[in-house]
Amino acid sequence: MTPAGPQLTQRESEVLSLLARGFSVSAIARSIFVSDSTAKTHISKIYEKLGASNRADAIMKAVRSGLLADDLQA
Repeated sequence: MTPAGPQLTQRESEVLSLLARGFSVSAIARSIFVSDSTAKTHISKIYEKLGASNRADAIMKAVRSGLLADDLQA
């Protein structure tokens, strides 16, 4: 089933999951083997797609749109 809300790329979904787990930008970058700058770009794109202004807002909107449901079960 495809979510009705924003469509994130696979990489953006991965970054969103790490954000939801409380990873810092640097930890996200190390985890996905990119620079801090690239991680920040992914995060900015996620915020833009979700219409969020910060991490908490992005996570809340992602949960409401079904983008993080599986992550919160773990």
